[in-house]
Amino acid sequence: MGDSWSYAPHDRYKPARALVHTLVNIVAKGGNLLLGIGPDATGQLPAESVKRLEEIGAWLSVNGRAIYATRAIPPYSDGNFRFTREAGGAVDAIYLPPDGADAPPAGMTVHAFAPAKGSAVRLIGAPGTVAWHADGKGFTITLTDEQRAHLPCAYAWTFRIDQPEKR
Repeated sequence: MGDSWSYAPHDRYKPARALVHTLVNIVAKGGNLLLGIGPDATGQLPAESVKRLEEIGAWLSVNGRAIYATRAIPPYSDGNFRFTREAGGAVDAIYLPPDGADAPPAGMTVHAFAPAKGSAVRLIGAPGTVAWHADGKGFTITLTDEQRAHLPCAYAWTFRIDQPEKR
């Protein structure tokens, strides 16, 4: 979590945003993340590391379903998106904004695949569905100003793609 593998009194801790992005990048490739946090001389975790854990936990409380018990799904990434698949088959497209961006853009395109006709796309943690349309071999997600103003979390946003049931 910091620059040292063990406790260092003046260690520099990575921002929660960078740690969330690292977690998402690793899980999208089928891996697990082990964060190293060394206790201080009294056996306590440094306050900065606890703060980071709370911020990551807040993100996971919204987006955990896209991380826990998921599987990697090729192509793993496409631009700012990383992909996982839930046990029930839903695909999670996790948007990692570039440095300096605190919200997803109004329009985001996935080039690698497109949802099946009739699929619903949801911003996890937000009510309702989001608009999407096929765009060549991929698809574009469009967020309203209202959706962008009331994001359910910080750092990265998960779009759950529910495939319609096959009959």
